[in-house]
Amino acid sequence: MMKPYGLKVISLLLLVCIVSTYLPVFAQTADTATKSYEKVEVWERTDIVLASEVGYSDPYRDVEISATFTHTDGTAIDLYGFWNGGNEWRVRFAPTKVGVWSYEITCSNADDEGLNQSGKLLAIDNTGDTPLDAHGFVTISENGRYFTYADGTPFYWLGDTQRQALSYVSTTACNYPDCSCGNQFLHEVNDRVAKGFTVYQTYIDLSEKDGGGQSDALADLSIWSSEYDAINPSVFSTRLDYMFDVLAERGMTVVLGVGNYWQNTELIGEEDFARIARYITARYAAYPVIWVTGHMADADQQETIFGISADVVAAGDGYHHPQSAHQDIVDASNAYIETLDNKAWHDFYTLQSGHNTTVSKAYYESYWNNSRLASPKPYIETEANYEDVNIGSFSRYASARIAAWRANLLGSYGYTYGVAGIWANNYATDSNTGWYPTYHYEPWYMGLNKPASFE
Repeated sequence: MMKPYGLKVISLLLLVCIVSTYLPVFAQTADTATKSYEKVEVWERTDIVLASEVGYSDPYRDVEISATFTHTDGTAIDLYGFWNGGNEWRVRFAPTKVGVWSYEITCSNADDEGLNQSGKLLAIDNTGDTPLDAHGFVTISENGRYFTYADGTPFYWLGDTQRQALSYVSTTACNYPDCSCGNQFLHEVNDRVAKGFTVYQTYIDLSEKDGGGQSDALADLSIWSSEYDAINPSVFSTRLDYMFDVLAERGMTVVLGVGNYWQNTELIGEEDFARIARYITARYAAYPVIWVTGHMADADQQETIFGISADVVAAGDGYHHPQSAHQDIVDASNAYIETLDNKAWHDFYTLQSGHNTTVSKAYYESYWNNSRLASPKPYIETEANYEDVNIGSFSRYASARIAAWRANLLGSYGYTYGVAGIWANNYATDSNTGWYPTYHYEPWYMGLNKPASFE
């Protein structure tokens, strides 16, 4: 049974446990003691809503809240909270096991009693029907070679590249021929789920200068109310949250890039980039995500702006979702890879073998046999020979098949597919912006039905 979209929101007023004064405390059964706690299903997102008692002139920058959720068996999950507009803050949580969870929420302003709260939740069995509902978030196997769900069930990574979808793909219009669904995003997601894809690989265009997508058409949906130092929380709550909800309800794991090309990210600056990384982590760590912090950076950039953001993400993700960085075309001997190997947050390799090419066996083998590691890390081929991208002669249907087949035979535990039209979100056959016509001419609805996506 498919659950309705949206988060379950908990009011703190409903968390008051009413115990009759006429019932002796020691006579309470376990069920009586917990039946009045707000209930939430395991692996489901829940928002604890807080109301500030202090007025802040710049709430996004001036206030931080954090939370610790502790199960009765001692399991603890540390998370950030986030400002949701006005005087409202939220902490988003998904329990990982049934039973009672207590929480402590603390604010950087100790005098704001509205943002310093405690309470309890009762986690119950999940009633959904997706693998995520049944088996939990994706993690890495004990032997370091592949991915599993939380309970150890194998997870196969089959991704689709839909860059900047969160920023630019329409949720209010659809121009697929003879379609009346009115939602391009939902049309794309339903198609990919029906074809067996398990990963939705995307990112938020934080600088809004990446160049792809239909940025002009959706300029009114900017996440910034003032460039890089003041966010627009309503865009997150009404648009991005909806998209994450849809993906989670469909059983898709979101491979989420925090920051895109380093040239654009550096426009934001280290302080503001760390702050938006914290905000994104606060809103989406309780979803089925895998983090990719950085895009084709070098070793120096990974030590600075990308490295700082990666540390922020890791510190606020109490679920310890797998985390990586999108690499350029380098083998495991490269200095950049050595930098990644030394990062405590780095869990797997996000490989890019490139376009219009086929990399050597030695390229993958260098990661399989990386002698610097005390234990292996899995690797995933996430960018290779997008189908029908205008980047050379070796970019058609066969090239995508060959890249996927070769990567899997050479140790990649999965593959991320890419295709003209969807990769950079061309909406129509004219009036496109960004990468059109540099890399492709076709719209998304043609890319949706390319032959390799059926295989």
